[in-house]
Amino acid sequence: MGKYLKTGFMRKVEKQVRDGEISYGKMLDLIQDEVLKNSKKETLDISLKDWTYSCSDGCCYEWGVHCKLNGGLVANIMFADTNSAANSIEAILSVLGYQANVDFE
Repeated sequence: MGKYLKTGFMRKVEKQVRDGEISYGKMLDLIQDEVLKNSKKETLDISLKDWTYSCSDGCCYEWGVHCKLNGGLVANIMFADTNSAANSIEAILSVLGYQANVDFE
């Protein structure tokens, strides 16, 4: 519990519930907010690399982006380029409250 919730915080909200200052549901909301606030302090390292593929007879052509998170491949995004993938990833993570370093290989 120490990484995301401090003992002092828990004692405070538990006392507020016991004293009737807040409801049990409100306590759960406060705990969830505290966990989210404390868990988003890490910066994510995201690496994007364009790729292409053509079959041997040349009739097929595909392209996309390899997406790595903290060094490990997590996705092959089909029919996208690194700029559009980076913009989408940054926008989503920003809404979720994360900081990200997006790098192009």
